[in-house]
Amino acid sequence: MRVACLNIHKGRGLDGRVDLERLAVFLAQSEADLIGLQEVLATKKQDQAQILARFLGMEYVFFPSIKRGSSLYGNALLCRWPIAEFKGISLPSLREQRSVLVANLTQPFPLTVAVTHLGLNNKEREAHVEKILTVLPPGPAVLMGDWNAQSRASEVQAVLGRFHDAYDEGARSASDTHTFLSHEIVPSRIDFIFVDGLKVSRYHTRGTIATDHRLVVVDLEI
Repeated sequence: MRVACLNIHKGRGLDGRVDLERLAVFLAQSEADLIGLQEVLATKKQDQAQILARFLGMEYVFFPSIKRGSSLYGNALLCRWPIAEFKGISLPSLREQRSVLVANLTQPFPLTVAVTHLGLNNKEREAHVEKILTVLPPGPAVLMGDWNAQSRASEVQAVLGRFHDAYDEGARSASDTHTFLSHEIVPSRIDFIFVDGLKVSRYHTRGTIATDHRLVVVDLEI
């Protein structure tokens, strides 16, 4: 099973253009079976998760963190197999509202998959992680998303009580060290795929002009 994670920045690329077809082609090239997406927009004119899922021939679910009029903004999961059930859970947020999407799969084996995008404040993110860990059932699981924090941060370390950071588990190249460039052009690894009860055979990242984050890709075995 290949799992991927990407903050799509509402589909807006580094060149300022919103081009979902360009983004979909990039995602298709990863050949991922599961794709967790953050900063996904759904409006009357454009349902980004639906558009990407149709292009890729995948099932999808979406849960909004924020609702402004008819516009929704949140996390999505694209999947090669049917999604048995899912729920969205709002996280305790001080500033911009955040949430976690939790889906259950029965194919190709029973698996819980969670997608999230944590806040911009350290204490807020710690509360987010605490809540997420309480709602995930035991058993094989993938937890992924934009943590807005690097690996040594307490809100990342808290996850490692149950999960393993795929970055530390699978084979990877020397170039797979960051997932985002800050405004100061400082490379940061703030996008994570955590696993429980699964073996990581490979970890890698792929860059694109289609968004401001790198795609994180992990190959998993049960």
